[in-house]
Amino acid sequence: MQYICTASIPPHLNSLCRVALKFNSKPVPTMYTHESALKTLFNLRDSLVMQTTQITELQTQATTKGLALYNLGEFTQSQPYLTIGATVGNRDAQYALGEVFRRRANGLTDDAKKWYGLAAAQKHVYALMRLGDADSLKKARELAQAEADKGNADAMLELYELDQNIATLKKAADAGSMEAQYILAIKYDADKNLITDSIEREAAIDALLKKAAEGGLSRAITWYANRPPSIGICLSGVNGWKNVYSSMMSMRC
Repeated sequence: MQYICTASIPPHLNSLCRVALKFNSKPVPTMYTHESALKTLFNLRDSLVMQTTQITELQTQATTKGLALYNLGEFTQSQPYLTIGATVGNRDAQYALGEVFRRRANGLTDDAKKWYGLAAAQKHVYALMRLGDADSLKKARELAQAEADKGNADAMLELYELDQNIATLKKAADAGSMEAQYILAIKYDADKNLITDSIEREAAIDALLKKAAEGGLSRAITWYANRPPSIGICLSGVNGWKNVYSSMMSMRC
C-alpha cells in the first residue's frame, strides 16, 4: 500500500504515515545482467548437470554389474560394485552386500546386519527375514502378503520362504516366479513322496525347469541342459527362445 503524507492527514497520524512511507519505499533489487559472468554461470550449471548425470549412470552400471556377479555366485568380485550401489541407497545392492558379508563369515556379522538394516528400512522382505527378530519377521510377512494378494509371484515366493509350505511354493511357481519353479523342481527331485510316480515326477521337473530356463534363470538352464531326456520335452522351435541358449539346449532334443 502506498502512503501519501499530506497536510490533510491529522497531525497525530502524520508521523505514523512517514514511518509507513519509509518502510514501503525500499529500492527494488535489480537483476544482474553482466553478460560474460552470466554465460560463465550457465556453463558451470550445465557442466555440473552433465557430471551429475554421468555419476548417476556410473552408479547404475556398477550396481547392475554387482548384482549380476552376485547372482552368478561371484561374491568376492561383486563386493566393490555392490558397495557403490549400496552406498547410494539401492536396497537390492544393500541386501546382496549383507549376504556377501554373511556368507564370508558364515554368520550374521555387524557389517551384514548394517546392510540388512538399511535394506529392511526400504521394505526389502528378504533383508527383514535375515534380521530375524519378531518385529522384522512380522513386517516381512505383512509386506509379502500385501503383494501376494495382488498376484505378485515373487511375493508368493517370499511367503513360502517364511512358512516353508509347499502349497505356497506351488502357487508362486504357477504364478510365474522362475525362482519358485526352480526350487519346486529341486523339491520334487529330492523328495520322491511329493510325486510318487517316477514318470510323472520327471515330467513335472522338466516342465518346471523348461519354464524357468525360458525365463533366463541360469541355474535352470544348466540343470535342464544336462538332464537326460525323459519324455521328449524339447525346447527347439519354442517361440521366443533366446539364441544364446540354443546350443546348450540342443543336447536335450
